[in-house]
Amino acid sequence: EADSNLTVQQLPKDAELLYASVGNGPAEVLTNLRLEDVMSADEFVWTDGAVVETELLRRDGMRVQLHAERRQTEYFLRLAFIYDGDDEALKIKTEELNQRHQPWVYRVLPHKYQAMSKRMKDMLKQ
Repeated sequence: EADSNLTVQQLPKDAELLYASVGNGPAEVLTNLRLEDVMSADEFVWTDGAVVETELLRRDGMRVQLHAERRQTEYFLRLAFIYDGDDEALKIKTEELNQRHQPWVYRVLPHKYQAMSKRMKDMLKQ
C-alpha cells in the first residue's frame, strides 16, 4: 500500500521510532537499485565486525537478507532470499532469485548503502 509504512520489528522495550517512515529506507533501497559494479561472491572476503545485516519480511512470507559493508569510499551488498512457507510458486521464485544473486557481491552508491545499513539506534528517538 503506497501510503503505509513498514513495521520495524524487535524494538527495544519503551523505544519509540524517530519518525513513522524510518523503517522504509532499507526496503526502498531495493526499488530502482542501481549497481555500480559486480564481483564474484567466492572471491569477496567480508570484514569481520564491519558487516551490517538487514532482513526484510515481505507480506507473502519471503524474507530478503541484505549484507552490506563499507570499505573507505566503496559500498558493497549481497542479497539472499528465504522462504519457509508452503506456496510452491514462492519457493520457485525464491530459488530463482538466489540463483541469480547469490554468486555476486554488488558495489552500490553511498546513499543506497546508508539507507540499507541503518542500525536500530539510528531509527529511535533518543
